[in-house]
Amino acid sequence: MFDDSEDGDGDRNIVLKLMRLWQDERHAPDLLLFQGDVVERALQLLSDQGDLVTRLQTREDTSEEEHFKMMLVRTEMERVKFVIRSYLRTRLYKIERYAPYVLSTPEIQPRLSAMELAHAAKYGTLIASQFNSAVLAHVPESLRTLDDDDMHYTPAIVTKPNLDLGVFVHARANCPNIRMSDGNTVEIHKDDLQLLRYRSVEDALRRGLVELV
Repeated sequence: MFDDSEDGDGDRNIVLKLMRLWQDERHAPDLLLFQGDVVERALQLLSDQGDLVTRLQTREDTSEEEHFKMMLVRTEMERVKFVIRSYLRTRLYKIERYAPYVLSTPEIQPRLSAMELAHAAKYGTLIASQFNSAVLAHVPESLRTLDDDDMHYTPAIVTKPNLDLGVFVHARANCPNIRMSDGNTVEIHKDDLQLLRYRSVEDALRRGLVELV
């Protein structure tokens, strides 16, 4: 199975980091920072474990107990593969859903990898082209815009993440200054489980003080 390490860089720690990234990304309404280093190390771990299993399978002196251990390793490998795929699919879903918002919001773009940002640009161009030809070309010229700030459409044309969405938060450390929607601040103690607006815990999540569950 995957080994533990006290220095925080062991196999088990990489898997745990990946699991937490996946969990946070799935529950957060907004796009989080892409953790490419964790994904790359998890993929390298899968490659190393796959090579080890292959070598053991080709040895004639491999015992029945070792074959059983290899089965457990393969099961763990499939679990990690599923988490990686789900993590990337979740991000892709958000990128495509919020492509115009991502492209028009410079502070969001550093959260994406180069490939993700390129995909957002291509997808956004396709959506804008389709919308222009199918809808905007048939309305008065004064309405031919996708800029919500100019037209004040309700609901908005450009879909944005709902930062006021309620999320369940588990505190990984004491969080003394969580600002609520009414302007007051509250303290969340380590291991507390709270239901809060995402906007209130966004900064704590970015700093790794809380995790979404």
